[in-house]
Amino acid sequence: MPDVLRVGTEFLMWYTCVGRSAGQICRARSADGASYTREGVVLGPDPNLPGENVLLALPAALPLSPNSYRIWYGARGTIGQIYSALSVGGYRMSGTLVSAPIDLPSNLTWLSATVSRTTPPGTSITLTVRDASTGLAIAEFTNVTAPVISLVGINPRSVPMIRLQAWFGSTGASSPSLENWTVTFGTPISTPVSFWNLYLPLIILGVVIAAAGVGAGIFIMLLARPPRMPPAQPPPWPGPPQ
Repeated sequence: MPDVLRVGTEFLMWYTCVGRSAGQICRARSADGASYTREGVVLGPDPNLPGENVLLALPAALPLSPNSYRIWYGARGTIGQIYSALSVGGYRMSGTLVSAPIDLPSNLTWLSATVSRTTPPGTSITLTVRDASTGLAIAEFTNVTAPVISLVGINPRSVPMIRLQAWFGSTGASSPSLENWTVTFGTPISTPVSFWNLYLPLIILGVVIAAAGVGAGIFIMLLARPPRMPPAQPPPWPGPPQ
């Protein structure tokens, strides 16, 4: 169910493609109108939009200006409707994938998340870690590009369940791909105990005992000191001469 436009010296085709999703809109291009090169998915079902969260199909493209197209398509969700989308600046692809909730077993802690992916030039995949209970992104784990992410900073008591969310982006004719992602957890990583952490309580206790001993010694010395004698009384004042 394709729709083909002649654009300059080449042909652009929008068509319904079916893969892991029930229905999506893909695009391809050709120099002769017979042999096409796939460019991948340009529009797919959106889980946040009830009217088009199941499948998309039957695209029809209307050129507006160079590299600008209005795409009309049928969608199915809670009901079936016709929608339109605007494509500006040529081929653009973006999308997101969210994992199932990942529960942390009791008495264990989060360790790391590893992402195996392929990102040709002009493409990207970033990872966001979300609290599965609230759906909120964890600030320090938002749009991370590193293939291995340390999750040790996540408090296992306040966040015992997470979701991974991958964001896909492309500005060229290639598509990024995510092969797999892995979350590891285990026993808490022990940190070496420093001298101060180990002996500071003993040092403080020793200082307190020494201070108490000095204070007690001073108090005993004060008690043992002989009392001061009262000053001698002056001789009586002589009376007037007789």
